[in-house]
Amino acid sequence: MTPRETAYQRLKRIYADKAFSNLALDGDGAFVRALVLGCIERRYTLEYVISRYAKSKPDTELLLLLQTGVYQIMYMDVPDSAACDETVEIAKKYFDSHRTGFVNAILRSVCRSKDELIKAIDSECDEVKYSIDGGICRMIRDNYDDADAIMQSFFGRKKTYVRVNNIKTTSKAVADRLQGVALDGKTVSTDNTALAVSGIDLGDYYIQGIGSQTAVKLLDAQPQMTVADVCACPGGKTFGAAIDMGGTGTVYSSDIRKSKLSLVESGAKRLGLSNISVSLRDARQADESLVGKCDRVICDVPCSALGEMASKPEIRYKSTDDFDALYATQRAILESAATLLKSGGKLVYSTCTINPIENSFARQFVSANDGYSLEYEHTFLPHTDGEGEGFYVALILRQ
Repeated sequence: MTPRETAYQRLKRIYADKAFSNLALDGDGAFVRALVLGCIERRYTLEYVISRYAKSKPDTELLLLLQTGVYQIMYMDVPDSAACDETVEIAKKYFDSHRTGFVNAILRSVCRSKDELIKAIDSECDEVKYSIDGGICRMIRDNYDDADAIMQSFFGRKKTYVRVNNIKTTSKAVADRLQGVALDGKTVSTDNTALAVSGIDLGDYYIQGIGSQTAVKLLDAQPQMTVADVCACPGGKTFGAAIDMGGTGTVYSSDIRKSKLSLVESGAKRLGLSNISVSLRDARQADESLVGKCDRVICDVPCSALGEMASKPEIRYKSTDDFDALYATQRAILESAATLLKSGGKLVYSTCTINPIENSFARQFVSANDGYSLEYEHTFLPHTDGEGEGFYVALILRQ
């Protein structure tokens, strides 16, 4: 199959099987990845463009093929003729002559009207312009003065950040290997994501967003401490704390998802970290053996993940109607996790979202419970200090 046909098949699998794009694209080349992720990222915009020329909405498989062609014409640096001709050739293989002609007519029209279409999209509603669910758009616009800059920042691929395993190597050595920049003694940024991914098995670093790394730094785990990570998978914050502890003490790393715990175990082995204890546990119920005994607690709760729309485009189409259950879970986990702290202990509460409701529970908890204080909180916005990622972090002290 040609790369364009491969991209079409990947899109069909993602939509038919509700597969995650990162799994469906595993092993595919740069062109296929860019085309598939771009089609998912611009889904509403592409449907809008197609609707201007189609009298009725095409069936799903034809619509997905049209999206691959329109995306190439509108947003990729490829010749319009190649985008049209090769997409039509794919149509000939999978559809009858009538629908093939329909594909050809739509794509030729888009080529002729590209500049006009770009202006039309810019004047449309947020849902079309930014290709994000309308409820999410309204949430961002209602809460942030710079809503347009925030939504625009979720387009495109961003830098890759890695957390250095300081037990084995230095940030300078990792930066040199990844053709990147050492931001400090623990963090390296690189534009070469493929190179970063290819070297993970060596155990000198692992990929972790800038917000998540900040949460670990704020935790300030020290050698010989007792640390609990109550929602640990896939393990990034557990690893960071274990490294900061120099491989000493213990990080009790637990999660409710049994199938994901192997990620923590394999990651700890790869990084050479023997001070991690992994267990299956529902974080809404405190581990009685750790109540009042932890120097540090990591509480990275399950969330709407709206801060990750740039790297996980499927998130753009979540419905805000589904968030209420999350809120109750987040509050319950924080209340349970706080009981693990010993006097003077620190808890870091974090989310990968910019939803103000989800990011208000740390303040609410401190206000409702004596003996705890909110020492710090910050929302990383993707267009300013978030480097393309939205993230929230709060530091709670047990007095």
